[in-house]
Amino acid sequence: MDGYIRFTLLLGLLGFAGTANAQSHYSNWLHRNAQDTTIVPCRNDSLTRLQVPPGSLGMMHPDSMFCRIEIMPLDSLHSPHDSAYIGWCRFTLGEDSLHDGYMNYDSTHGSNHHQMQFMGELNCRIYWDSLKCDSLYRSWRPVEIRGWTGAGWVTLPSVTFDGNTAAFSTNRLYSAFAFIGEPTPLTGVVDENRSPAAFGLFQNYPNPFNPVTTIGYILPVQAHVTLKIYDISGREVATLVNGMEAPGPKTVKFDALNLATGTYLYRLQAGEFSETRHLVVIR
Repeated sequence: MDGYIRFTLLLGLLGFAGTANAQSHYSNWLHRNAQDTTIVPCRNDSLTRLQVPPGSLGMMHPDSMFCRIEIMPLDSLHSPHDSAYIGWCRFTLGEDSLHDGYMNYDSTHGSNHHQMQFMGELNCRIYWDSLKCDSLYRSWRPVEIRGWTGAGWVTLPSVTFDGNTAAFSTNRLYSAFAFIGEPTPLTGVVDENRSPAAFGLFQNYPNPFNPVTTIGYILPVQAHVTLKIYDISGREVATLVNGMEAPGPKTVKFDALNLATGTYLYRLQAGEFSETRHLVVIR
C-alpha cells in the first residue's frame, strides 16, 4: 500500500506529561538499576514514545537492553491480515542497536522471544494518525489493539479509546502492536435547507477508484472555494472548483482517466479553512 501509518505513544497517561527525572533519547537503553523513568521515542517519529518506570526490570533481565521503536508500512505486516488491520509498529530489544536477540519481530530470526515480561506496568498512549494513513482507511477508526506473540496476534485487555487515541497499561511488551479498525459510523444526515455549523471535506467515494470518483464537502457560509488535485510530490494536476459558492453540502465528480495509478491529494480551501485528504487511482 502507498500509505503509512503513524503510531504515537504520548506521555499523558497516569501523570506521564511533564514526568520528572526522566531521561530520553531517540533510541534508548533500559537499565535494570535505573532510578529515573526511561523514555524511548520512536526513531522515525519524534512523537512516538514508550515510558518505562523505575523498577520495571527484574533480576531475570539483563543489566541493560537497547530499545528501539519503528513505525512500519501496513503492507509489511509479518502475518497474513485482513482489512481490519489499519496499521502497526514494532519494538526491538537487544544487546545493542544491531542485535535484537531478546525480542524479535518475526519468526525468521534466531529465537522466538516475541514478547517480554516486565516487573512494572508500562503505561502507554498510542495515537493512530489518520492524516498519514493510507486513504483506504481514511474514514475508519481504531477500536482494538493487538500484540504479536510470535505465533499470532492477541487482543490487549482494558484499552481505552478516545477518538484516535488508545490508552493502556501492560507489563508485557510485544515485538509489535497493531491497530484494528472499523468504519466510522454516520452521525447524522445533513438537511440541505439548513446551513451546516462548520466547514468539512469528506472522503471521496469510491476509493480506490477507476476512473471516476465523487468528492463531497460542506460550507457553513458563503465563501470563495478552491478544490484542487495534487500528485504525491505536491504538483497540481487538476482544479475542480474555483469560485464563490453558497453555504450547504456540495459534491464534485473527478475523472482521473489521464492520471497514472497511485496516491494523490485533494485539498479544499474555503476562506481561512483548508483540509487535505488522499485518494487512490487504480488501473
